[in-house]
Amino acid sequence: MADEYKANILLLGRNRSKKFYDANKDAINLKRREIYQHGKTASTESVESVKPKPTFTTAGKPTLDFSKTKTLSIADAIQYLTQVVPDAGGSLEKYKQDVKRLGKMTDNDDVIAILKNKKTIDIIKNAKQANGKPYANNTIKGVLQVCLVLIERFQLKIDKSKYLNEFKISKIQSADDNVSKAEEEPIYSFTAYLKMVKDKFGIGSKMDVLSELYNVLPVRDDFQLKIVHSLKETENKAFNYIVFDRTKVARIVIHNYKTSKLNGTIDEKMTAKMTKMLLGFATTNGLVAGDFLFGDKPLTGFVSSANKKMGVAGGVSEYRHMKISEELSSVKSPAERLKLSELMKHSPVTQLKYVRKHIRVAST
Repeated sequence: MADEYKANILLLGRNRSKKFYDANKDAINLKRREIYQHGKTASTESVESVKPKPTFTTAGKPTLDFSKTKTLSIADAIQYLTQVVPDAGGSLEKYKQDVKRLGKMTDNDDVIAILKNKKTIDIIKNAKQANGKPYANNTIKGVLQVCLVLIERFQLKIDKSKYLNEFKISKIQSADDNVSKAEEEPIYSFTAYLKMVKDKFGIGSKMDVLSELYNVLPVRDDFQLKIVHSLKETENKAFNYIVFDRTKVARIVIHNYKTSKLNGTIDEKMTAKMTKMLLGFATTNGLVAGDFLFGDKPLTGFVSSANKKMGVAGGVSEYRHMKISEELSSVKSPAERLKLSELMKHSPVTQLKYVRKHIRVAST
């Protein structure tokens, strides 16, 4: 009896539901579709949110865990390199630029797919710039080098032997280009150049002070100098510094530069004349402790633009060409060459790459 009663209750319930559905069928079905679509979207979003992403890990040296992902975007590769490559001597910035160029040359955003493609090396070698001209050997060398960096850093299961072989070839071709350039393109002597700068931009101008400083300390594009008042404040190796303290002798401390691992920190006291110029520039421009003497960005663009106004080619690297060419015209012995190489933080052999002909301009 109880079971019969329960069955009647269920039947009445189903009849009421059917009657309600028949009367409101359209509205009910619309609501059901909305709920279904919402559930589908939520499900898709959920899947996207848990989609495997590259995981930054450290094991001996920084590596990337690819156990759950088989693709790597250009943006993710750059993000990873930014986290694990020391930002010294401009290497990180160059790697980032070359990774972008690799994606542009191959018209592909997936680094792994690019490196696994057997045609990638030929694509790089035959790539054209926006103006239709082929890339310089030095540019191709940089892109091939970053391919090797990516394979090694991400521990990719890709045969790097062909990339390494082509990189070595491009390195030789680039060196040959530099030798040809050194033989064919004359440069000004530093003494004559400094006079041109003063005449064009004025004594005490940024270009004047910067050029004089490079004449004294011909490093690379490393003069992103943070102003401090004591040597103790230069302990943070994330920055390069200029120290204006009570000794009245300016001091340049450079932690970050291309060959820092080999040569250590550059710590040079300036002459009284150079100190006066540097301090005068800082005072005239209202610079205080914590500011950067010439700004915190690379200077080669500024120098290149200023040189162009004087009819001179090149940026910061041109300072080194001029300095070595001028010095080696009088420096003869191996001991003197070694002393010059130590000042410029490169090998004596490297000096030969910088030797160029002089355009001798009257200094009066």
